[in-house]
Amino acid sequence: QMWIRDRRNDTRADLIEGLAGRGIRVLCEKPLATNRDDLTRIQHVAEASPERFQTAFDQRYHPAHGHMAGRINRGDCGVITQVHIHYACWVDDDWSKATDTENWRINFRRAGGGAGFDLLPHCLDLIQMLLNDSIDTMHLLYQHRAHGYALDDDGVDDGALVCLRTHGGVLVSVSVGYNCPEDQPRRSITIIGTKGRIESSNTMGQDPGGHLQLQRNGRVEKMAFPDNILSGPFLRQIDAVSRLWMHDREPTFPFTDDLALTAELIEQDSKAK
Repeated sequence: QMWIRDRRNDTRADLIEGLAGRGIRVLCEKPLATNRDDLTRIQHVAEASPERFQTAFDQRYHPAHGHMAGRINRGDCGVITQVHIHYACWVDDDWSKATDTENWRINFRRAGGGAGFDLLPHCLDLIQMLLNDSIDTMHLLYQHRAHGYALDDDGVDDGALVCLRTHGGVLVSVSVGYNCPEDQPRRSITIIGTKGRIESSNTMGQDPGGHLQLQRNGRVEKMAFPDNILSGPFLRQIDAVSRLWMHDREPTFPFTDDLALTAELIEQDSKAK
């Protein structure tokens, strides 16, 4: 078997089409596509055997997020009414110099967009996982404010805001950005219910660790998660998906759902411009 985990957004459809006829299983980065044409190509390829494809939504595999989903499912917070997510970082015009690679994230042709297409997919997928629910209505706003590339006529956004309602009736707000300094709080999730609330800090992103706080019945319960590399979402994702395919199990997260989520993001992107 072969794994292709591509990081640039403009090559995904080509890679998936090229590998599909060889029976190769593919773990593909998000977003699966940034335009309708590429998404349609991927949909056609996946129709025959969607179980051979998985999306690299690694936030599904952070132990804190699994714990949050379990507490919500057990009703520890009562009926969930609202969710708020803030997920941001600092990506300026000189970011590529720090990594010694091309800063393709601010190249519209290669990225398809900025903070919105890069960070929102993780947030939207995580909402569906935590709530065991799907998106009903959504509205997307872009920001072009802090960085030089964002102010150019052909630049990408450096911030985005989504307001949505799930089919179950939960109201959700998500803010993402490339314009939040790394030394500021920038990774948080708040789940609000009729009996309590769960708040996470520093659980989203590429690193392990982070904290949860559950408030209910006048009491506060705090939890810290391991920060060793084996507890990181990337390695946990590889382990989970490998086991899935090795034992030919039904996918926990169907690829068809990921395609639908990508289609919704592309639709909202077309309206936001």
